[in-house]
Amino acid sequence: MNKAVIIAAALLAASLCAYAGEVRTVKFATRDTCELFMDIYEPTGETTYTPASKDSVVTVYKKPTVVFVFGGGFVMGSRDNEAYTPWFRLLAENGYKVVSIDYRLGLKKKKLRIPKDRGVFLEAVDAAVEDLFSATGYIIEHSDELGIDPDNMVAMGSSAGALTVLSADWYLSNRYPLAQALPEGFRYKGIFSFSGAIISDKGTPAYKNGPAPTLLLHGTSDNIVMYKGFKIGSWGLFGSDKLDDVFKKADANFGILRYKDHTHDIALALFEAWGYVRAFMERNVMEGKKTVIDALIDDPTFEPMKNYNAADLYKKNK
Repeated sequence: MNKAVIIAAALLAASLCAYAGEVRTVKFATRDTCELFMDIYEPTGETTYTPASKDSVVTVYKKPTVVFVFGGGFVMGSRDNEAYTPWFRLLAENGYKVVSIDYRLGLKKKKLRIPKDRGVFLEAVDAAVEDLFSATGYIIEHSDELGIDPDNMVAMGSSAGALTVLSADWYLSNRYPLAQALPEGFRYKGIFSFSGAIISDKGTPAYKNGPAPTLLLHGTSDNIVMYKGFKIGSWGLFGSDKLDDVFKKADANFGILRYKDHTHDIALALFEAWGYVRAFMERNVMEGKKTVIDALIDDPTFEPMKNYNAADLYKKNK
């Protein structure tokens, strides 16, 4: 067993044993086919952040609420999946309130042909974004009773969830129709994408009002949510490597972590990325420092997993 697996297992076990906070489940929407819920993990650690400073004036920042969107190819997954709950608890123990949400699985039980059915993927993303916006709207409307500052929320997603949060921020920047569900001027304070991309039928994504501070984490050999992507006319999938170009042109506040030779395993490399996530959350999101990070990570203690196969996932989609 490699060192990274041992460390991750130890962190996971510690998180499971130590967490003593409250978890509430709240219904936030009803759709034609289902009801949608959110799980709210209350923080058990220090909820403020004070950066080290040589100045006499000390600034104290309130840590944001993390709205989390799970992965599963828009085919499977759940807000309380055991793969994610230790991560929520780690965030809570570090002072972050976490809201893990349901969304509709738009590709479940659908037969897909690529690239012919690429529009079906966009429909699935849009359904997930609509549900994320519904959850966000519910939080805004009930912010007092939930104890959440609606102006201090970040959106974080894994795989399909990462596609969802990246698209949500793009839609909000341009006030595309789905964004009309939220108040004018609303933006997430930060975006965290574990193996994400943007699917666009509008060509290369452009941001009218700029991206929110965004941290992109991606394996350089990811062929499921492609690290680079493709473009066919106005259609395209823009992975982290392509979004890097977009964000640089937009002079954005962002970071990209390129995990050398890793595949789609970065979608679940939550504990391995914790130090990077925490630093970006504190510096780029809370302090608002525009520190652009572009790093190739080649860590011999964190071995790539190469057994991910998107075809297998959708073959089972019956």
